[in-house]
Amino acid sequence: MSIRLLYSSLRSTRPFLPRASIIHRPFTTTWRTQAQDDPNINQVYSRLQNTDMFKKLLASPEALEAINEFRQVLQNQGFDLTTKPSAMQMMKLAWNSEVRAAGLKLQEAFNKAGVDLSNQNVVTEMMDIMKDLPSPKKD
Repeated sequence: MSIRLLYSSLRSTRPFLPRASIIHRPFTTTWRTQAQDDPNINQVYSRLQNTDMFKKLLASPEALEAINEFRQVLQNQGFDLTTKPSAMQMMKLAWNSEVRAAGLKLQEAFNKAGVDLSNQNVVTEMMDIMKDLPSPKKD
């Protein structure tokens, strides 16, 4: 009798595990809301195209190739060009020898094209245009 009592008490004290109930949910789709273009974007691009720097860069195939190569190096390093970089990402890129080499090549191509990025007029002109652009996505 004591064994029977032991088995019955063990059976009654085991934890209760609820059975998973199946919940049927309908599968629906909704249309994605389309992002609207910034109405000032065409104006900003036309202002950019009228800058001396842009005209000099378009006239130099070497500079355009250096820009494309720099972009490719950044993408190969896992850098997302559509988002604002974090401080840690900037540090990693600064310490990467491949990125530094592509940056030096870019700077040399800009100098050959006659674009001086340290010129205060160029910096001021670009900053005026850039502040009208929509800000990049943040992480």
